[in-house]
Amino acid sequence: MLCLMIVFSIFSSINPTSSDENDLVEIIPVKYSTSADQDYRLYFDGITQNDVDSGFPPASGKITTREPVGGESEISIMESTGEFLTPYLLSDINISGASNEIIFNVFYQFSGPSEATAVMDVRLMSGNTIIKTVSEDLDDPCGSPTNQCDDPDDEQIVFEGINTFLVESDSYLKVELEIVSQSNCDSGGFFDSNCDVKIFFGNIETDNQETYLSVRTNTLSGSSLKVHKEGAGWNDVETLDWYPHDSDEDRNIQISVDIRSAFGREDISEIELFIDDADGIEGVEEYSYIFSNNDLKLDNGGLVGNVVYSYEKGGLKAGTYPLELRVKDLQHDQPVIFSHEPIISHTYGIDFELAEDQGETLLVAPGQTSRLEFSLTHIGYSNNEMSVELSLQPPLSSDWQVEFDQPVGGYQLDYGGTQIKPTLLIKAPDEDMSSTPSNINVIAVPKVNNSQVTDVSQLLLSVEEIDVYSDPRLSLFEDAEHQIQIADSVDLSGDFDEDFSSFVNFDGIGEFYLDVRNTGFDVDSFRMKFLDIPDQWDAAFVDNTTGEAIVKEQGSFPSGDVNSNAVETILIEVYPPIDRNAPDLGKITLEVTSASDLTLRATISFTVQRTFGVHSTVIYDCDAAPLGYVNSE
Repeated sequence: MLCLMIVFSIFSSINPTSSDENDLVEIIPVKYSTSADQDYRLYFDGITQNDVDSGFPPASGKITTREPVGGESEISIMESTGEFLTPYLLSDINISGASNEIIFNVFYQFSGPSEATAVMDVRLMSGNTIIKTVSEDLDDPCGSPTNQCDDPDDEQIVFEGINTFLVESDSYLKVELEIVSQSNCDSGGFFDSNCDVKIFFGNIETDNQETYLSVRTNTLSGSSLKVHKEGAGWNDVETLDWYPHDSDEDRNIQISVDIRSAFGREDISEIELFIDDADGIEGVEEYSYIFSNNDLKLDNGGLVGNVVYSYEKGGLKAGTYPLELRVKDLQHDQPVIFSHEPIISHTYGIDFELAEDQGETLLVAPGQTSRLEFSLTHIGYSNNEMSVELSLQPPLSSDWQVEFDQPVGGYQLDYGGTQIKPTLLIKAPDEDMSSTPSNINVIAVPKVNNSQVTDVSQLLLSVEEIDVYSDPRLSLFEDAEHQIQIADSVDLSGDFDEDFSSFVNFDGIGEFYLDVRNTGFDVDSFRMKFLDIPDQWDAAFVDNTTGEAIVKEQGSFPSGDVNSNAVETILIEVYPPIDRNAPDLGKITLEVTSASDLTLRATISFTVQRTFGVHSTVIYDCDAAPLGYVNSE
């Protein structure tokens, strides 16, 4: 069994969203969670200072899923209405009752003259909308010599005929208790009374019981989970298709959770995430991970985090793996279960891509043969042979020659993990290149017994027509990491100013890095020379690999052989003059020529400036562009 488990406990609080109690609430449409409702006791408890600090709405007391552990609290509702409500909910919840009945177990005490009576209205509300009102007749008060006020009465008030109703996020469930009439209380006025009605809540000390509502709901219905490749975001497209012999980076299953309890993170006690065995075998755990509270974070009312399960190459056998999120809250050992679409590990699959040293642009030249190399891997399950046929779609015109090194019946992949390196040769027409396509599409079709068994893969490559030999492209950098470029022989954007100073310390050596790119089709070498150097300055071409100066041959400095579209980096050392009266500023111009065709060349220029430990550069000018300058005289 492949079983992935996440468990954690939650102890901290969250700040609710603000709400206006006086807003009128329209008729609320009923919404149903896809997860089963459970029986809850919603306890009535006192409001703490932490509740007040976190923005709890003004009320006589709170309604919570946490069983009271503190002391007993009481309020009188004889002269003012008692209001109990939940915190602002973080997600929508549907509330109902068993057999359409919600039971309100309330501790109260009616005191007054022996003949006194009263009527108490109890209102069940969603926000400011009344769902149901029950009137309770109160008689036989305590307080007379023959009926002392001792323990409060324990009464069950039943809200009958309750259909499922919605309490929306940013609202609250509320219960109001109000004395609407009284008699025989020796009153001088309606509310000038010798009677009293007290409501007891919290941990009732005399009975070790509580005031509570019995409801059916699912406080966790807003929770969800998603499956991605490692590093993906929550809103990225999910990845449900996986392959036993995929590459190392593609065998990391990232499962993200967003746990939302309407009552906040304190209501969550445990989270488990299961990937069941593909064969349905129970009781075997393949992988488990235990989260601490610090592994997850509160994000927009939800508790979010992820776990990455990395399976061994070939280890996730082919099959369908059901995926479930199981969440427990404070009151239930039986979790709320959220099912996800299963993860599928495939029997057949291919990874088709360009070889590591192969560029994404196909270079073609008249009469020349271009070579492409690919990497083709069977990433499905072991011991499942298949063949793969490669082709160009659409085919090139007849004046092009196309040849795969493909045997009859396609490339054979004997089992999961098999890798081969197919090659493709494309010979261009000798003269007329008008049929050159802008791109080519290489198609890979996996087959078993001549029938396609998994998705077709394809590679789209751009095609660039070039000459057999071409002008080199030069790029100049101030640093070995090639992060600060100061010149380019093809400066189409105008980003580089050859008059901008590059500083060289008076007693040091300036180092610059010249990239020479072969833009022709064939292998070429190049001849380099300095066309212009400031008076009394000197410069040299140096092999960037060995650090040795390149020796001048027949009036220029030779490079090594450079493959098509490849780069050779040359170190240029610049030596400032010793004479203090020599010019501090000057321009260096160099030229690079193709050794195969002396008419093909490129030049580049840059400015060097000798410094004596201090130099200044204008980077901001309050008068805007153009920037001011530093007078170097």
